[in-house]
Amino acid sequence: MAQFKRTMSAAVLAAGLAFGIPARAQAPGAAGASTAGSMQSKRAQVEAELEANPSLVDDPKYLAAHPRLARMLERHPEAKGKIKKDPKRFFETMNRRRRLFGGM
Repeated sequence: MAQFKRTMSAAVLAAGLAFGIPARAQAPGAAGASTAGSMQSKRAQVEAELEANPSLVDDPKYLAAHPRLARMLERHPEAKGKIKKDPKRFFETMNRRRRLFGGM
């Protein structure tokens, strides 16, 4: 049982590090709450823009204006094709993972 708990803890930690999810102990304070809210609205804006025009993932100017998206595409090159093929499904999957793993 102890081995199982250690394994699960390691898996959750690895998932958090892989997806860039902040630890629960690092929950934003009053000042960080507005930052978290603006990050969510920025994410929603990028998702809406890419759903309307998936070819933006190939636009260097767009990626320069959205460095987090650019880094994610560098780390996960397969994501670019998935966004182009079905952006709505891609972002629904990402948001579901964020909720499951306790992300923002």
